[in-house]
Amino acid sequence: MASTWSAPTEELSCPVCRDIFKDPVLLPCSHSFCSACVDKWWMAKRRRECPVCKAVSPTNLPPPRNLVLKNLCEAFLLEVDSGVFCRLHAEKFKLYCLDHQTPICVVCRDSSQHKNHSCVPVDEAAESHRKYLREYLKTTWEKVELFHDIKLNWEKTDGLICDQGCITEEKIREEFKVLQQFLLTEEEVRIAALKEEVKHKRNIIKEKIAVLSSHRAAPFDVAKYLGNLSFAVWCKMKEIVSYTPVILNPNTAHPEIHLSEGLTNVRRGPKQTLIPTPERMEQHRSVLGSEGFTSGSHSWDVETGDNHIWALGVMAQDAQRMGDNRSGLWMVRFSNSKYTAFSPSCPESVLPLKHRLQRVRVHLDWDGGELSFLDPDTNIAIHTFTHKFTKRLFPYINTWSDRPLKILPVKLSVTITW
Repeated sequence: MASTWSAPTEELSCPVCRDIFKDPVLLPCSHSFCSACVDKWWMAKRRRECPVCKAVSPTNLPPPRNLVLKNLCEAFLLEVDSGVFCRLHAEKFKLYCLDHQTPICVVCRDSSQHKNHSCVPVDEAAESHRKYLREYLKTTWEKVELFHDIKLNWEKTDGLICDQGCITEEKIREEFKVLQQFLLTEEEVRIAALKEEVKHKRNIIKEKIAVLSSHRAAPFDVAKYLGNLSFAVWCKMKEIVSYTPVILNPNTAHPEIHLSEGLTNVRRGPKQTLIPTPERMEQHRSVLGSEGFTSGSHSWDVETGDNHIWALGVMAQDAQRMGDNRSGLWMVRFSNSKYTAFSPSCPESVLPLKHRLQRVRVHLDWDGGELSFLDPDTNIAIHTFTHKFTKRLFPYINTWSDRPLKILPVKLSVTITW
């Protein structure tokens, strides 16, 4: 609410103490004073006369309180406390000192504290400050919105990590349930067979007890059931357990690459919302193996089948992170019904291969510096790269087709060495 003070502040000041009225009283002569001030005046003069006009009060009754003046003084003091009026001079702030960066009244301007300072109307200074605050608030709100977006992204990433962890945990539990069920069934079958033979042998003994009383009863074949028990179970167990030499890493998969539950099949599909990771393939629709190689020989077979566009090979560890995939990529590609080979040191070349491959074997001899591609059905070499490898290499699979590429499991065998 705008101030309505138009009278000089002297009109609200006690003539005795020269301060704003405190509990003002009204004398019969119509002059007003602070109640305490008029009492002290009368005690000093020893008669009830007005400190201004000297008129003597005709009665000994206490002078009445001037409530209207009291309310005006209290309202004025509230405005002073709110910062509208100067505390030193009780004048309204109408100017702004640019040197001291503070509002002042017209009396302050002429005082020694602000003499020769640059002053502007307070409204003009206020508008300048409003403009600064608007710019500051705009920047602050932009930062708040940015922080909010970042917070939402991290919360989304946290949710994706949680979901991925739950899905992976469920898959692990399902795999072990299969194994547990197999072991439980195998245990029950063997115990049932044992009990059946025990029953059979006991029946024979009961029937022949008279004839065999002079002979030692033949016990059942303990070694048949306990000899190499864990090995025998394992040999049978390998029929339901498979081993795949390359497991794909879902954290490297391009958003349009879809992996099977066992992480051995790959195909192209709709774009997915995935957790952002440093190793994720962004340039190629591809995925890397979960294990890299820095020594030794390694082989894996890939079933290409009816997939009409694919690429297989190996990629150096740092190539994807550096944003230059081809600087560390050795691969053979099938596209437009022709086969091509590519490596960092050689340009792309067309391979003289006429028939359609159903499977491809990738063989890496890291120590020998060779990467070979073969047709496992005919054992004919497709192409061989020679290079002195120095970095960790990861299996690389690329596809633009919805027909899956499958990394084939290896047949398990048992060899007993005497």
